Amino acid sequence: MSVERCDVQSYSVSLGIFMLILAGPFLPGRAVPAQERQDVDICELATHPDQFNKKQIRVRAQVQTIVLEGGMWLVGDACPRELVSLDVPEAIRRHPEQHPDYAALEDAILKKGNLGTSGKTITATFSGKFTYSHHKRPKRSLILEGVENLETSGIGTQNKDDAVSTPTTH
Repeated sequence: MSVERCDVQSYSVSLGIFMLILAGPFLPGRAVPAQERQDVDICELATHPDQFNKKQIRVRAQVQTIVLEGGMWLVGDACPRELVSLDVPEAIRRHPEQHPDYAALEDAILKKGNLGTSGKTITATFSGKFTYSHHKRPKRSLILEGVENLETSGIGTQNKDDAVSTPTTH
């Protein structure tokens, strides 16, 4: 093999590695370190969604299941009419055993007290990528990556002092 050919191959490999390093933060499924997420108030997120579009965020909110609309929604006490859809990726839904933070949320919704969120309050810090679109429904959505500080209170559930807390595993 000639010296010239080795130099071209070496250059190509180096360029490929450099491009992967640059693309790392943009690869799908990449766990985002907590310090790269912006802490956001749920009411601020709901009223100014364009400021947070496509950003990694953490938001403290109540989760609600809504029979008529379907799915899970995030809401705040100060802005109960402003809903943000909680979008759980299929990989997490299909394998909750690999995501104990989501499994704890699912248990709180399905197995503690009433089915869903009727008669109980489920609050947590949710992290993930926020998306906003004027043209599609739901307009505001958080693509779930993690759940922290899960608390369940209400009829037939643990009281807030005995709340379940689960650290994020991502």
